Amino acid sequence: MKIELVGVNEDIYPLVHEMTHSLLGYGDNFQSDHGYVTQEGFASYMEDQYGKNKLYFEKYMKHYLDSDKLIPISKLIDPNQDDVYFRPELPNQKENQILMEMSYTHAASFVTYLIDTYGLEKFEQIYNEKELAKKIEEVYGENSSELEKDWLAFIQNQQGFTHEEKFKSGNFYDMNTILLQIDPKYFEKE
Repeated sequence: MKIELVGVNEDIYPLVHEMTHSLLGYGDNFQSDHGYVTQEGFASYMEDQYGKNKLYFEKYMKHYLDSDKLIPISKLIDPNQDDVYFRPELPNQKENQILMEMSYTHAASFVTYLIDTYGLEKFEQIYNEKELAKKIEEVYGENSSELEKDWLAFIQNQQGFTHEEKFKSGNFYDMNTILLQIDPKYFEKE
């Protein structure tokens, strides 16, 4: 039997990410019925903290914010809409990949903000919860849109990518070109 990690051919080794899923669980018996935000967000957070590659979530979020290409958190935590973002099925494969990467980045940055601002103990109370919007308000005392506003204010004050960093990334400009082609409906607030 051969086990192969996604991304290894691109010199990306998401071992910490995938081990986080294995150790902490994912939904109810590894199904997506508990949504994706906390599971993928925390696994990406762990990869950024302890993995091989630095993932630059805040720099990407700053770029999305400045480009007016934000996915509302309400859509990412809505169990009726989250599959569209985390497991997209757009006709264009490159757009699929970018929308999925954006969803992971949004989740990771939001989770990082929650952990850094309010502590891991509070985050543990919302991890892998089925009714996430309700649980967020219960644990944090604010609804997800209020927390999102605070998080985006934090992102607004972050340093974006330098020209050199964009060039070194190897795919920033290709990603940005595809990003501009994605239907704006995915970024509309409700």
